[in-house]
Amino acid sequence: MRRREIPAFTLKLSDLKEYEQAKQEKMDKKACQNDKQPKSTTIQQPRKLPSNVNTFN
Repeated sequence: MRRREIPAFTLKLSDLKEYEQAKQEKMDKKACQNDKQPKSTTIQQPRKLPSNVNTFN
């Protein structure tokens, strides 16, 4: 691609700040939703296979 064919983008610093602020708010909102969900404190034990199932180890 030739240099003159590449589109030029100009960003204002205020645009970047707004983007970063929105990004942080989204991350904070997601973190709050994760905190509200109950966490399972028990660890599930692996299930035993029935005796009629062959394993290939």
